[in-house]
Amino acid sequence: MTTRIVGVFARREQAEQGIERLIGQGIPEREINVIMPAAKEGQQLSAAEAGGTAVGAGALAALGFASLAIIGIGPLIAAGPFAAALVTAANANRRHAEALAQLEEVLAHSGLSEAQARAYAQRLGEGNSIVAVDVADDQVDAIAEIFHQSGGAGLDYRPTDQL
Repeated sequence: MTTRIVGVFARREQAEQGIERLIGQGIPEREINVIMPAAKEGQQLSAAEAGGTAVGAGALAALGFASLAIIGIGPLIAAGPFAAALVTAANANRRHAEALAQLEEVLAHSGLSEAQARAYAQRLGEGNSIVAVDVADDQVDAIAEIFHQSGGAGLDYRPTDQL
């Protein structure tokens, strides 16, 4: 059986560190979902945004990030199964309320309750990053520790058979 762990990271660097540690722990890239704010002017580009050319960029670049902008949230980068749905949301909606509703729907389809999806969408709007990963039940404690050591907070656990 597997469990989806979702965490919020206040800073992009924390989320990137967590992702690198997850990959280093042997978590397949296809099991990692990421939504994070894109780099702002004057901010260093992440390895993913730099096209994997930065030192140590291989782990993040391997996720295949997509760039998008959601009205009311701003520019984001996303990877994993969330990415395709979010790109669709960004392209299909032009009004703030519709874009936020679509983002919440994408998050809800990932197995979160509507209330959790709304809260995570709000956190994204505040500049936080969201990382979700599906892991075997015997890995949950180790992966949760990686999230915590990297600055992840507000962890949510959901068995994937309930998604």
